[in-house]
Amino acid sequence: MVDLQKTYAISGDALARKVGDELVIMDLAGEEYFSLNQAGRKVWEGLSQQQTLSVVVDALVEQFDVSRETAAHDVLAVTRELLSAGLVVE
Repeated sequence: MVDLQKTYAISGDALARKVGDELVIMDLAGEEYFSLNQAGRKVWEGLSQQQTLSVVVDALVEQFDVSRETAAHDVLAVTRELLSAGLVVE
């Protein structure tokens, strides 16, 4: 279960590059590409800095002027997808 108080790490099989406002991630193990929008990119950046998901939520609230509830929902959803794809590890 994804937890806002935990930190997650970027997989060694993930290679990410900014392309405009998005982040494109290549899964080197599965040879698949993934794309994240600005909010998803902010989640990725927080994960890469070993921030707790709660800190990432705070950053989204500040940058995108959304409620904490909305930001938490989005951070948890993106993190679950990244974990499922093997791009992020616990």
